[in-house]
Amino acid sequence: MLLASTSIKQAFTWAFIDIAVVVDSFGGDIVDIFSSLLKLRRNIDIRIEPHPFEVKDFNDSNPFACEIIRTGKKIS
Repeated sequence: MLLASTSIKQAFTWAFIDIAVVVDSFGGDIVDIFSSLLKLRRNIDIRIEPHPFEVKDFNDSNPFACEIIRTGKKIS
């Protein structure tokens, strides 16, 4: 999911491209997962800033996730 500043076109040209990565389960340490996502972005665009979530944590009770759900744009 593309996060708010990018999806509503308020990002600067040098700004990060915030991406929420939502999966059923990471099956590992979140720090290792985040590190792997950062390595993957190198081949795409270094400005990509991944924000990993498990489905169980991506809901209205999480303020960050709630904002993403409200203002982000789903990408596949």
